[in-house]
Amino acid sequence: MNHNIINFRHYTQSLSRQCILPLLTGFILYLLIPLQIQANPASLLNKPQTKIQAPFVELASKQIPIPNRTWIIASTKQDPPQSGPVRIAHQVLFRVENGAVRAFVIIHTNINPSLNGWGISQDCQNHDHPFTAVFERKNQHYKCAYVHSLQSIPDDATWSNALVYAKHNKLHLPENWIVTGIRVADRLDIVDVRYGFDPQALIGTVQALQLSPKVNKVLQETATEALIKWHEIALYLVGRGFRRQLGKDDLILPMPRLHTNVAASIVIASRLQKLEALYTAGWLSEADFIAQQNLIKQSFTPQANVTVDIWRLGALKTAGHTVQSGFWMWGMNYLFLGNAHLAGTLALTKSFISPIRYYLEEMAWNTWGPRRNPTLPIIDFPSEIERVKK
Repeated sequence: MNHNIINFRHYTQSLSRQCILPLLTGFILYLLIPLQIQANPASLLNKPQTKIQAPFVELASKQIPIPNRTWIIASTKQDPPQSGPVRIAHQVLFRVENGAVRAFVIIHTNINPSLNGWGISQDCQNHDHPFTAVFERKNQHYKCAYVHSLQSIPDDATWSNALVYAKHNKLHLPENWIVTGIRVADRLDIVDVRYGFDPQALIGTVQALQLSPKVNKVLQETATEALIKWHEIALYLVGRGFRRQLGKDDLILPMPRLHTNVAASIVIASRLQKLEALYTAGWLSEADFIAQQNLIKQSFTPQANVTVDIWRLGALKTAGHTVQSGFWMWGMNYLFLGNAHLAGTLALTKSFISPIRYYLEEMAWNTWGPRRNPTLPIIDFPSEIERVKK
């Protein structure tokens, strides 16, 4: 019996030594691998490129439409569980042509739902942008878009990883971008997607010309106008993808196109160059030169902000309701009283008193109605308001 106990002890001790060594080795590797990755983050980028194509990419159970080209996943990141009650998934896509990044897509969407809504994007309310629009902002439902140009992306871990990817693969990044941002959200979920394009890639073959700053500014405004028009179809498809209504055979998001009337082709660019040459040579006065350029600029003046003014909207609704109810009240009074003058006096008196109540009710609903549910502070992703030339 004692001999058996000794053998059993010897067996367990040998087994424990055999188990401890692999566990200890694994623990050491667990500690060293993150340090190696941190020292050489590009080591993770040696794997084959992940390429995707339109019509959409899926992230955190959402469908995000992408323009009809081949895209490369440059960076993907998910917030860890300990980051807070709401976790966000982030992804950056690159459109690469001839060794240069010509377009990008930055996606932010939630992994788990929020119970108190997401708020509106700061960029959708920045009136310094060429275009901002808030299409829906009530009952924790938000839908907005904006277009603006920038010289750099703010500090963001996902974008930083994408920059590491670009550097590792020796991809050139333009200094200037034109961005269309779209946010669609309800009480539980959100999709915040930003489509960035190289203006020179949109302009096309004119990039081969040596353009002056004045001409280049005109072409830049042309590309901006193209994205202002393009945001409409992008907003529609992002909204459908938010509800998972996109199919493989569905409408594909096209690449932005320049307006046909002011296509920034070599012909247009050459005419602008000749116009400036005539001015420089003294053949055109400054007034004539400005007038000729204004004729071009008027064709693609960026659209003004179309955010709904709830105070003006409330006043218009109150005025319409007052006129309608005034005629209705006059008719009913006349039927009962048989006196047109007395019926009109009563209806007019009511028309002066009732609009005050109607307007106050309308403003109270517009101000506090959408906020009747408790809300968290605005949850925004790294804003592109801060633009710093690097």
